[in-house]
Amino acid sequence: MNRSFSILSLLRWQRRSGLAFATLLLCLLPNIVMGRENLVSGSLTLRQEYDSNQDLTETDRRDAWLTTLLPGVEWSSRGPRDQWLLKYQAGLKKNHESGENKLDHDLLLQAYKQFSSRWQAGLTNRFYHSDDPDYGGTAIEDVEEPISDRQTRGRFRTNNLGVNTTYQYGHDSNLGMGYNNVFLKSSGTDRDDFVRHNPYLDLAHQFNKNWRTEVGYAFIRGQFDESDDLKTHQGSLRLLLRATPHSQLFVDYTINETRYQGLSTDYLLHTGNTGTITDLGPHTTLEANVGLTAVERRGLDNLSTFSYAADLVHLLEQGRLSFGGQGGIDEMQFSSNGDSLVRYWQVEGSASRQLMQGVHADLALAVRHNKYIDRPTTELEKIYQSNLGLTYTFARWYQVSLRYLFKQLDGESDNDYDRHHIFLELRLNRDLFNW
Repeated sequence: MNRSFSILSLLRWQRRSGLAFATLLLCLLPNIVMGRENLVSGSLTLRQEYDSNQDLTETDRRDAWLTTLLPGVEWSSRGPRDQWLLKYQAGLKKNHESGENKLDHDLLLQAYKQFSSRWQAGLTNRFYHSDDPDYGGTAIEDVEEPISDRQTRGRFRTNNLGVNTTYQYGHDSNLGMGYNNVFLKSSGTDRDDFVRHNPYLDLAHQFNKNWRTEVGYAFIRGQFDESDDLKTHQGSLRLLLRATPHSQLFVDYTINETRYQGLSTDYLLHTGNTGTITDLGPHTTLEANVGLTAVERRGLDNLSTFSYAADLVHLLEQGRLSFGGQGGIDEMQFSSNGDSLVRYWQVEGSASRQLMQGVHADLALAVRHNKYIDRPTTELEKIYQSNLGLTYTFARWYQVSLRYLFKQLDGESDNDYDRHHIFLELRLNRDLFNW
């Protein structure tokens, strides 16, 4: 059993995978050919920020006024068969309440290459170093989980690497494979640091104009600093029928076997669903399903529950509306709180629209209820979130934006909290060189 994660173990893994990563990177490198377009642009953002609860605590709250200067640079390169993007932004942050000065980092690398008309590959890598999981109004995956009641403020480093390749062997028929790797390392918090390895394989086959099947396999290996390490095998199967020109019917089944290297309870998760994907109009789409999820756990009673999901999307002339919800059983191993299974339901909605020339607004609301299965007593947790933004672009290069975020956590634990977070930004973004 491996209960610890250290920088040395990360370096050992990087050495083992370095050759494969370098080989893929060399394959994706842009060719020096005529007709290539290169662009270097720079940005400078000045942000004023108010945080009503910087420590995410119920009592003894500390608010904060912060000023952040964010210089950034971006290089993009486009050729006949490949695209590259390299972007870096630093955050020089001053906390006027505590007097602290901090430096944040945000580094993004993206690459895409088409080897032939049927074969393409892609790579994405993003690295953050910060103490703010919102990072200017956009939640960072694997850091700001909406379902964790034991998060506290502290510095963290996280890197998310994804590589994939797809081969089209027939009409609407594809074979794809890829690998995702995420690590989270934090200090001054009670997050459970981890490394997650996730290779996967997908096959989609179009039998004829009406019938299609999709098959997938994924393996997950999780190495944690505090919790038990785990290995997960997941298989999925979906069969789709185009019933009408505007609707598809489907049935799907997934099986998930998770085993721990420790005292945590192994389990087997079965989920079967049936549903539809329907065009309700030229600009409106509905996807909905309902089914059953069953859990088999070693040494414990089995349990089952209904699973369901619906997502309604309507495209406006200059905007988008969406509304949806889902429920069932969720897996929580990487949510930084040490729990594995939760029974949940959630409802969410969002809207975005260009109000007038240069003015854009967006709104998102979400409510989620959790019941933790593996805690000694079934514990209920309720999370309420909202995100509202208004952006004005003028004189081509300039942008002013105002964003408000709210989160409230109500539960049976002693760490309930709410947080108001406001950002006011002035941003300059300008092309510097192109050739």
